[in-house]
Amino acid sequence: MRKNTLSKRNYVLETVFWAVIAFIWYNNLFFTNISGKTVLESNVILIAMIAFAVLANSIFTLRWRRNTASAVTAVLTPFGVYSYITYEKYMPKAYKVIVLVGIAVCAIAALCIVLSKIQTKTKKRRLVTKAKMTYLTVRFVGAVVSVSFITCLFCRTYVGGALLSAGESATSTYGDEYTIAENMDTVLLLQEDEWKKLSLEERLDVLQCICNIEGNYLGLNRKIHIYASKLDEHVMGYYNDSASSIQISVELLESGDPYETLDTVCHEMFHAAQHRYVEIYERLDDSSKNSYFLYNASVYAEEFQNYKSGRKSSDVSEFLDYYGQWCEHDARSYAQDAVVDYYKRIAEYLGQSEEAGNE
Repeated sequence: MRKNTLSKRNYVLETVFWAVIAFIWYNNLFFTNISGKTVLESNVILIAMIAFAVLANSIFTLRWRRNTASAVTAVLTPFGVYSYITYEKYMPKAYKVIVLVGIAVCAIAALCIVLSKIQTKTKKRRLVTKAKMTYLTVRFVGAVVSVSFITCLFCRTYVGGALLSAGESATSTYGDEYTIAENMDTVLLLQEDEWKKLSLEERLDVLQCICNIEGNYLGLNRKIHIYASKLDEHVMGYYNDSASSIQISVELLESGDPYETLDTVCHEMFHAAQHRYVEIYERLDDSSKNSYFLYNASVYAEEFQNYKSGRKSSDVSEFLDYYGQWCEHDARSYAQDAVVDYYKRIAEYLGQSEEAGNE
């Protein structure tokens, strides 16, 4: 249907306008670099895809369908393609279904267009009309598929709260079954060679087991769930006390570094223990709070009330304020000792196994 509500110049400008708006919006909410590419290189690739879409749309629809709806639809597909490239590995089943449905719809529509009888004066005119109809169909389906991709991504990251969740269950009933010795088969997967063989979901399951073990050692009374999300640059993880959860960077999970990953999880689990310590402290009367042995709890309580995260700060002094907090110092110390202990226990177990095998 020919619905030209914009001049050719205004149509091109409006298409570019919506492309810029979409680019800014996507960068603020979902952008991540393509695996193996820098942020700059990934941005260049995305911009090139957008430019190609705007150019193709101008070629095919400059004489007809010059309207706002057409301009908006034209710029959606590049973001869907980019989302598929960067996020498909986190939602393979959902994205695969969406792609297959989109291909099926395009195939059926293309077949209908080929078989349709269009009354035109010349065969060339008929072929051009069918080509335009095919382009409009692919563009519309591409836009719908792109919106579906981004909707899934939004639901996973902003509604669900994480890109990846552990299949392993969290526990609040800690007992003797949550020790390193009782979970050695899982702990052994923290060896670098074994860790690299695991999928992202399997790595997250191992880390949930570590959370359960640490929860037992630290005397927690609540479940601590672990998730993997896109976090700010240089942020490897954080503990959310209100949600009783740990978010770790999906980049860290993908890095194949079990030592740094284990250190991050133990660090955040100690923060969970600090919050538990503060809860106990705050239930005491003032005279009991004066105990020398509760001094750390009083410091933690004060720091948590005025916590300096430093997560989004590029200012050196603000980062030092975050780094110098007593709660952070203690969490770093605990995590370092915990990592040493885990790998010491692994080495002892493997040594005992070798000795038993040689007998």
